[in-house]
Amino acid sequence: RIRECLRRMSLRKIITSPVWRKCGKHAYESRKQLIRGMISYSVIWPAGSLVQQKIEGRNLNDVDLIRVARFCVWGCLFVAPTLTIWMTIARAIWPQNNLRSALTKALVEQVTYTPFAMTSFYFGMTVLEMKGVEAAKKEVADKFLPTYKQGPKDLIGHLRTGLHLHSPHKTLWHLSPTSGPE
Repeated sequence: RIRECLRRMSLRKIITSPVWRKCGKHAYESRKQLIRGMISYSVIWPAGSLVQQKIEGRNLNDVDLIRVARFCVWGCLFVAPTLTIWMTIARAIWPQNNLRSALTKALVEQVTYTPFAMTSFYFGMTVLEMKGVEAAKKEVADKFLPTYKQGPKDLIGHLRTGLHLHSPHKTLWHLSPTSGPE
């Protein structure tokens, strides 16, 4: 049955489909957004690492610059492109600019992009630390689920308190994904 479905789906049908065309159009228009994102995230992610290191009690002379550089590379070369692609696809699928569309995008992002990004972050940063693939797999296994569960808890808490952040730890988690639960 799967083979039959695949036979009916030709590459020509896929490429000429309306969703594919919309994605292509949005991708072409997203070039400037990608460049802006790469510049922004190459500053935001290392800044988050610097803030985290300051909170850890490091002074300016003790800052781990290699760690800051890893975050710069990650933000620029992974976060910006994948987020731009996600936003391009989301705009093509939900072109409306209303509350319902925004909520739908947010919910779909929570079950699609967020797990992908978090898994990639834990795996990729561990590999960038030169710890190897097995250590990266362990990092994902140890940290993914607790971190993923924290997001909805924070969202529900924010909705209950009118989106006010009372805890400094919650604020940090939103500033830097590295501040998530250990």
